[in-house]
Amino acid sequence: MSLFNKQKNTKRKKGVCPVCREKNDVVLNKIGMDGKLKRLLCKKCRCVYLEHDDFEPPVYNMQYNSEFFRPTDIRKAGIKACEIAQFIREKKEHQKILEVGGGNGLFTMLMGAMGFDITLLEIEMSTAIHLKEVIGINVMAGRFEDVILDPIFTFIYAAHVIEHCINPIKFLQSAKDKLKPKGLLYLETPDTQYITRGGPEWKHFRTRNNYEHVCMFTEYTFQYIADKMGFKIMRVCENPGYDSVDIVLRKENE
Repeated sequence: MSLFNKQKNTKRKKGVCPVCREKNDVVLNKIGMDGKLKRLLCKKCRCVYLEHDDFEPPVYNMQYNSEFFRPTDIRKAGIKACEIAQFIREKKEHQKILEVGGGNGLFTMLMGAMGFDITLLEIEMSTAIHLKEVIGINVMAGRFEDVILDPIFTFIYAAHVIEHCINPIKFLQSAKDKLKPKGLLYLETPDTQYITRGGPEWKHFRTRNNYEHVCMFTEYTFQYIADKMGFKIMRVCENPGYDSVDIVLRKENE
């Protein structure tokens, strides 16, 4: 059994990287609890993470998601839907898509309007009900890592979700379990190569809740993960305007 499999249900020790389990002491900043919780940089896989997970996690409910209906959010959803539709259009008839943590549901709505077979998995029930009743999309409620689905999806899209996961390896394994062989996982997430733009005050450190972004990565981290988990990196697209990166991982044959 690999280290990645062993850590799925193991509580992380203080200072230990949630990706590679290396012990680290490189402090990037201090947050919450009167500055007692540190954000560390892993010297092995370059993951940036919270020192430990002994804190109250944010609640991603309808009140939280209601703030993502701003004009900029609507515009971004349209741009991303067009971009991804173009990315997979040549195999449209074979695509079964899952969006994880869509929040405002706009991406799923637009992809559905373009004829794609897409389902949204939203973590919180009241949000899922709202999106189904108001927007009319196909939506399920549940935590991605806990919901058991057959490997029927050829494309999973998760925009700014993985950085909220205390155990990113469990998240990625869940994606792998739900994908068909050669299926694609498309991630948008903060890119830690841009930390130098803000240092301890970097914008992805200063979220509405101190404990939102618990794990962040760079391309090097994803390459490390891909090599260990049986993924292959198919695409890397930097988004310097958002200090983020798009990474497409392909599930390789077992």
